[in-house]
Amino acid sequence: MTDLEKVQALQEKIKADEVAVADFIKYGMANKQTFYNLRDDKVNPEKMTVKTAHNLARCYDILFPSVGESRDYRWGRVIGFLDFISPLTQEERDGIQHKPNHWFLQIHKRRMDLEPKAMIDWQMELASIMDAMTEEDMTDVPLSGMYLLGEGKERYRLTGMQDAKS
Repeated sequence: MTDLEKVQALQEKIKADEVAVADFIKYGMANKQTFYNLRDDKVNPEKMTVKTAHNLARCYDILFPSVGESRDYRWGRVIGFLDFISPLTQEERDGIQHKPNHWFLQIHKRRMDLEPKAMIDWQMELASIMDAMTEEDMTDVPLSGMYLLGEGKERYRLTGMQDAKS
């Protein structure tokens, strides 16, 4: 995708409420006013300066990474989910980063004592996340820092779902 195409895609995602203003400004590449201008069609991506378009394209790359297809990103989503339903201990966090499959199985066993209704909801949500995992993902190869992006985005998604139910 070109920078212009990324900015246009970002604008569409902002309009569809797929991007929160806090995430948009988190990396310092854009400000709230730019977010609202994109959302409200007050700015035309085709008329932006090259620098502005490039910064917004980088913002798009961070918020919607193609590396989302990476093993580390997928494991990050699993970690974010596990931490959301029941905060992970520091030992679990360290362990899952270095031996993700082993620790996932250990943590999964410990979380089985949830109440039945919560367990059903929990298993359905986990299944939807695990569907993206491949057989090759289920190893104990240590994770790179990319897992942190998947973890943060999953936690943000689940917090939004929880807030919507409240």
